[in-house]
Amino acid sequence: MLKNLSVKAKLSSLLTMMSVLLLVIGFLGLYGMNDVVGGLRSVYQDRTVPLEQLGRIRALMLWNRIAITAAVANPDPTMVREQVEKVESNLKVIDEVWAKYMNTYLTPEEKRLADKWADDYPKLRDEGFRVSIAQLKAGEIEGASNTIANKIRPLYEPVGEGIDNLVELQDRVAAEIFRNSEAEYEIILTIAIIAISAGVLLGILLGVMIIRSITNPLARAVDLANRLADGDLTHQVSVDSKDEIGRLMDAMRNMVVKLSGIIMEVRQNAAILNQVSQQVNSSAQSMSQNSNELAANVEESSSTMEEMVSSIVQNTENAGLTEKIAQESAGAAKEGSSAVRRTIEAMQQIADKINVVQEIAYQTNLLALNAAIEAARAGEHGQGFAVVATEVRKLAERSRGSALEISEIAANSVDVAEKAGQLIEDMQPSIQKTADLVVEISASSRQQKDGAEQINTGIQQMSQVSQQSASSAEELAATAEELSGQADSLMDNLSFFKVDESRAQKKADKAARQRATANMAQNASNGGGTAPESSRAPGHRAASAPRANENDFEKF
Repeated sequence: MLKNLSVKAKLSSLLTMMSVLLLVIGFLGLYGMNDVVGGLRSVYQDRTVPLEQLGRIRALMLWNRIAITAAVANPDPTMVREQVEKVESNLKVIDEVWAKYMNTYLTPEEKRLADKWADDYPKLRDEGFRVSIAQLKAGEIEGASNTIANKIRPLYEPVGEGIDNLVELQDRVAAEIFRNSEAEYEIILTIAIIAISAGVLLGILLGVMIIRSITNPLARAVDLANRLADGDLTHQVSVDSKDEIGRLMDAMRNMVVKLSGIIMEVRQNAAILNQVSQQVNSSAQSMSQNSNELAANVEESSSTMEEMVSSIVQNTENAGLTEKIAQESAGAAKEGSSAVRRTIEAMQQIADKINVVQEIAYQTNLLALNAAIEAARAGEHGQGFAVVATEVRKLAERSRGSALEISEIAANSVDVAEKAGQLIEDMQPSIQKTADLVVEISASSRQQKDGAEQINTGIQQMSQVSQQSASSAEELAATAEELSGQADSLMDNLSFFKVDESRAQKKADKAARQRATANMAQNASNGGGTAPESSRAPGHRAASAPRANENDFEKF
């Protein structure tokens, strides 16, 4: 039951139970003290005060008897008057004290004894004390003496015995009240001890249960945290409570599952990144080789053009035989210009292919950015991974820049050499024939010389551009190789984590399906059709782009 209670509820229940226990014990104590106070009040009001009253009555009765006897023994008028006045006063006091006594609580036995005394005392008072007082006032000493002997003495005995019985009853009842109070105290003390013992045992038991329900899950949470610190994500987390600790364990379980899925996904992306970098490296090396071959061909064409210019200079004197052939040469020159335009168009196609390389760099940059985001989610454990992702992103940017440079250079040069060479080969028979015939057209020959020199200059520029393209391709290959090394380093860093392959793979597959569903929904909202190039799988793009570039260079 404690497993389904929150920590607050557990502590509140313990506090409530202890509070109830204290209230019960306090109530028992107050009840016991109230009972003791009631017993003491009863002893004082109903026994001690009546006992004092009875003792006073007995003393006054004895004083009256002694006073009358003294007056009879010493019949001096003054003495007699004083004693008589004292006896009369005592009789009044006795009546007053007795009336107060009768107003107190009387037990049935006490009421019976009091009633008997109330029947006996008036005889002693009226037939004994008052008669003797009247006789003493009248000077009848002998009569007073007879009254003492015949009335006071025999009547005094039962009255005195009645007072003694009442006094003894007060002592006995007080002792009984004390014994009852003592017995009640023993009962209350026993109940209090039992309640305290039961409460302490129950509190200890409940406290131990609450402590275990808190410390045991916390110990498991600490063990799981230590495993996470060691990179172990294979531990199965069990949650068997619904309190705050249980919610903490459930959150840590979800964290382990998500971390496992993220790490598996990052591993897969790192493997794809490694493959992409290797393919980019292969494509860049192929581009470098083709650029070197192109530069060699351009150098050879440049040498041929120089020889042709020299031949034109030597044959300038024979250039004027026929204008028609010269016009044909001019037409051939126009065709050369058209060929140059076609060369530009072909270079634009090459630039489009190089854009594929740029797209690869862009996708690599996106992968690195995603890796940095996932590393940031991983917190402190993903800091090293975030640094690696940043380096990969920088390498992707450099690869993209190099591809842009290659695109710009290729757009200005590559296919011009091929078309120009073909054009020159087509023009060679006409030029040779023109050189044989046009000896006298020196001006036209000089123009041809100038055109040939310009073509030679263009070929030399193309050679420089080809060399720059080869250098950029080599730099791209080095960048791709470094990117591959960074991907390997990333894989090594990820090997620190131990994950449950099956569970993490399910998590990664689920995330991939969610992303695919999101992409499909986005495509549908954009009007349907095929997915945009940026949403295609990186592996597909990486596999297709290098083949297209190699085919283009082989064709060139």
